[in-house]
Amino acid sequence: MKQIDLTNNPKSKKSPFKVPEDYFENFVTQMMTQIPETISVEKTNMAKNVEVLEPTITIFTRIKPYIYLAATICGLAFGVKVYQIQKQYYAEKHQTPVATVNEAQAAQFVDDACDFMMIDDHDVYSCATNTF
Repeated sequence: MKQIDLTNNPKSKKSPFKVPEDYFENFVTQMMTQIPETISVEKTNMAKNVEVLEPTITIFTRIKPYIYLAATICGLAFGVKVYQIQKQYYAEKHQTPVATVNEAQAAQFVDDACDFMMIDDHDVYSCATNTF
């Protein structure tokens, strides 16, 4: 397929579209002659015969924005109350109890752990002095 170079083509510098001479000078007069005058008369007559119905505004239509506003405020108040209740519930539930362990209980726990892991006095001494 043959490539066409549009940048150096002498024909491409001319616009292929032309506006007829005196087109815009006579445009308004030509357009006004094409529009029939009977349409405007018919439309005005039709407008006179048509009754304009105004929308009826009910009480509900007037108070609808206030109902929406009240529902939004109630929803926000409910959400804040639920948040406060959950915050209080989890604060009470997740309190860490303070464990009081005396020295005898701690020693018993260490002895039980050593028995379970089969560690004797020699193993404890070798770990403490780094002589395995």
